[in-house]
Amino acid sequence: MRQIFARVRPVPGLLSPAISIDVTILNDTGSNTLTVFDTDITALGIPPTYMGYGADVLITTAGGTLRRRQISVEIQLLDLQGNAVSDWILEAGIVTPATAGATRLSGDVIRQSLYFATAPGNQHLYVAEKKNGIIKQLPVI
Repeated sequence: MRQIFARVRPVPGLLSPAISIDVTILNDTGSNTLTVFDTDITALGIPPTYMGYGADVLITTAGGTLRRRQISVEIQLLDLQGNAVSDWILEAGIVTPATAGATRLSGDVIRQSLYFATAPGNQHLYVAEKKNGIIKQLPVI
C-alpha cells in the first residue's frame, strides 16, 4: 500500500461554505470505501443535518462486521508540495472513530477515475488523470 496525499471537503452544493482539510490516505486496493474519521467531520464543520449523510450500513473489516454511517464527500489528490493533481471527485465514505494507530483507507472511486503507477526501486506513487500523464512521470531506468 502506498500513501496518497489528498484534500477532502463536503459536497459543495450540500454545505456552504465547503471548507477542505488535507489528509494522508493509504491506497488500499482491498478497500472500496473512503475512511472519514469523526475528527474530520468536526474539522470540516459538517453538522448532523448535512444532506450528504447516508444510511447506517454494515461493513466487513479484518476485525469483524461493524455498523457505520455513510457520507458523501469530495476528494482531490495532491502532490508532495500540496498542488492538486486531480479534479474534485465525488467519493463515498464511511464515518469511523479516530483512534490511535487508525489508518485512513482509500475508496474505490479514485481508482476508477485516475491512473496509478509505481516504479521498481522507488517508493513514489505516481498519479495522473490520463494514461499518458503516468508515462511522462515514470523514471527512466
